[in-house]
Amino acid sequence: MYRLLTILISFLFTAHAMRASVAIPYVFVKNYTVDDYKASCQNWGFSLTPDGMLYVANNSGLLAFDGNTWKLYSLPGQEEVTGVTNYNDTIYTRNETMLGSWTYDKDGILRYHPLDTIPPEVRFTPPPVEIPFTLPKEIQDAQPSAFAANGTLFFIGTLTQGLYITDSDGTILQHLSLQNQLQDNIVRFICVQDTRQIWVALDNGLSQISFDPPITLLGKRSEIGKLVNAGLDGEELYIQTNLGYFKRSLGATSPFISVSKAEAQLCFRIEKEPAPTVKKLFRDTEAVGVFADAEHVYPAGDNLYWLSVENEAGLFHVADGIGTLKCRLLFDNYNMNLVTRGKRIIPLNDSLVLVSAMQGALLVNIRELIGNSLGSTPLKVSGLEYVDASGIHHLPINTQRISLPHNFQEFNVWAGTTIFTSNHQISYKIEGVSSDWSAWQHDGKITFLQLPEGRYELKVRKYVIKGPYPELTLPIEVPLFCLPAFRYFTLHFDTKLSATLYMVGFQIASQVGQVIFSTPLGAFHDKMAQILPNNDMGSRVTFWVISAIVLCALIYGFFVIKHDDQEVGGDPFYTDKQLRQMEAAKA
Repeated sequence: MYRLLTILISFLFTAHAMRASVAIPYVFVKNYTVDDYKASCQNWGFSLTPDGMLYVANNSGLLAFDGNTWKLYSLPGQEEVTGVTNYNDTIYTRNETMLGSWTYDKDGILRYHPLDTIPPEVRFTPPPVEIPFTLPKEIQDAQPSAFAANGTLFFIGTLTQGLYITDSDGTILQHLSLQNQLQDNIVRFICVQDTRQIWVALDNGLSQISFDPPITLLGKRSEIGKLVNAGLDGEELYIQTNLGYFKRSLGATSPFISVSKAEAQLCFRIEKEPAPTVKKLFRDTEAVGVFADAEHVYPAGDNLYWLSVENEAGLFHVADGIGTLKCRLLFDNYNMNLVTRGKRIIPLNDSLVLVSAMQGALLVNIRELIGNSLGSTPLKVSGLEYVDASGIHHLPINTQRISLPHNFQEFNVWAGTTIFTSNHQISYKIEGVSSDWSAWQHDGKITFLQLPEGRYELKVRKYVIKGPYPELTLPIEVPLFCLPAFRYFTLHFDTKLSATLYMVGFQIASQVGQVIFSTPLGAFHDKMAQILPNNDMGSRVTFWVISAIVLCALIYGFFVIKHDDQEVGGDPFYTDKQLRQMEAAKA
């Protein structure tokens, strides 16, 4: 009996200790400023929808964010929005004097509808958070303004000292403020996205905060300098920078402290041989894609190698000259930039890597990185529009085949990756114009100007850590714009010959004309550029000559081209007036 009681008491103490010992989380803060979302700095609330959209109550109106593009929707009177929520595919907003709902039309544009009342199921304020502890005096003095919890951590926003993160006993684990990672100390609202991410509405901008992310900024470059070397001794990390030698534990809040050169160098890996080149590693360098141009190769042990090119890094397993991509990392997704000179990547063990960035020293957890990449969210189109001489024209976002007028001036597509991923970079190409993918970009807006008549495919892909890039394809058609020329042939020639005449007499003739004129006009341009080197006058004079040639062709055609009622050898052309006269004559 006594032994059983002892075991029970020991179990209770152990359970209590495990409950109380919540690990201090690493945090990664991504700030959004007015330069990002193009609206007022002051924000009042959030609403997340299952399709990966974020809606923000802002002083300028309602903000919508799909992971790539911010769109501002203003109220009819340009009033502020102080509350936002969603219910049954409808967004509801409010301010002190107005209620309203927003729904998407077929073109993917939010339309506002004023309301006198809202359904009883709609709630602008989340359920109250039960705080199982007395707020520490530090938090009470900071004037608490917002509360949230994710099951393990408690988040308390304040009006003077930013955001506090505590455990269930009230122990402050992290304090984020203007002094470290937040861009303002006034917190208006906290929205929990999932167990590892929250959104914070501030008086000056927005912040997305991730907990224990795969990439963590351990030390700012302004504080520790540029990374040169590093090594791991158990839980102690030693680094060498241009400012000296430092160490810290891998705990989230541990600072770097200065140490002696002798202590630090005991943990550094000694590179006995120079790193191999890409050509020596791989039999077929084209198989490794963009990493074939990698100038930096870093052995990681067990036939693993990090390759780095521009602002991207990839981890490959190499066997018999054949490389298998384990994961890749585009640092643009984290607003980080790899150093351009010096060592970029320092493997610490089989799962941790230290990276030298312009912002400081980054710790990358490879296992977390690959684990978080599973279940990639699909790309989606959030807007389609084209511009011509008459203005802007929106197209339904579910259009299966896009048909553009021949005289369109600009075509815009908005693609979104949703907020449920940390990889928001996209790339695109137009098959039929170019076979090369564009550079990766965070902006979801894709724009191109004019296209010759024909059929094309716009392909958009999103960046992922592992595996093939997810793509979406939009077929685009620009119809034949020379219908007047084709109608001229069908009017004055036998219809059996009209198609042949069009191909030979128009298409081939125009191409032959380009061949004939291109050489002398090119030589003329070069000569004019030498004679008139200032203000690009060579190009201007050349275009004046081309305009003169077109004018001469226009004058020639005015006298030579037959009228519609002359020598009609094909299908006659009648105006509406003539048709009515013919009908009247029959009657």
